[in-house]
Order: sequence, then structure tokens, then C-alpha cells
Amino acid sequence: MKTLSDALARAVSTRPKETTVAALRRLRAPRRLTAKTPRRPGPERTTYRVQTRMVEMKLEPDGDIILVVLDPKTKGKLAAEFPSDRCTRGASKRNRKLMRSARAALLAACGKPDPMGSEIGGSATLTGVGFFERGDGADRESPNGFELHPVLGFRGKCALGA
Repeated sequence: MKTLSDALARAVSTRPKETTVAALRRLRAPRRLTAKTPRRPGPERTTYRVQTRMVEMKLEPDGDIILVVLDPKTKGKLAAEFPSDRCTRGASKRNRKLMRSARAALLAACGKPDPMGSEIGGSATLTGVGFFERGDGADRESPNGFELHPVLGFRGKCALGA
């Protein structure tokens, strides 16, 4: 589901809805968050576009990249995930291309991420699909468990070690 490879991926609107990180952090989370819960109508079937400030980038063990961003006004954080190619096999050709291009643009702007995570700075415009995930309490998470996963578009400039 996180890589648009689920049966309901076709129900996701690909027309980006302009919003803010602050608004996404206020979305109402489902009562139960499990790995087997199908994609829900509303936020998980919506593609969002947000203007952000980048604060951290980390390479996950599965090869995905987590980019932590914040709202320029409220400073509230949100995670955005750029899946590795091997995690996108069930997605449509079009969506795989979008995910691959977004990841390549992030890497071109910010370089290779560290598995331990590294602070970065700069601004970015992200386009990604909404997803609620039960968190582990990490500082990068929004209070409602919402993230952009997967990211389908990235435009930005990085300032490493910011």
C-alpha cells in the first residue's frame, strides 16, 4: 500500500491538492492503524503538494529514504518517504517512474543519505500520497501518524549540515 502497489491504488487521485504540513498534521487519524487495513477514502486516496523546509534525511535498512520536513510557519514536522526501486515492483509503470524520478531529484539536490541520519536544510516542494502509519514515537513523526508515502515529486535545494 505504501508504494501504490495495492489493489486500491487506482482509487488514488493523482491531481495534487495544495496544502500545508500544518494542515496534514491536523487530519483525523483512523481509530485502528494496522498493516492489513486497506487504503481508506479521503487522505489516503489523495495526492498532496506542500511547500516545506527540510531538516533531516535518513537511509532506511530497506533502502527507502526518509526526508523529515517541517511547516515553515508552525515548525511542525512530517515524514516523507522515497521508496527504493525494489519496493515498488507492484506499482503501475507510471507511478514507478514518478517515484524513481522524485528519488533521483532528491539525491541530486541533497546527495546520498546516511543510515544514521543527517541534518539538512533548504526548502522543497513535495508531491506525495497521504498515508497513516502507526509510529514508533520518533521525533520526525506527526502526532496523527500521517506522512507522505510515497513521494511522487520533489523540487528543492539542499543545504547539507544545516
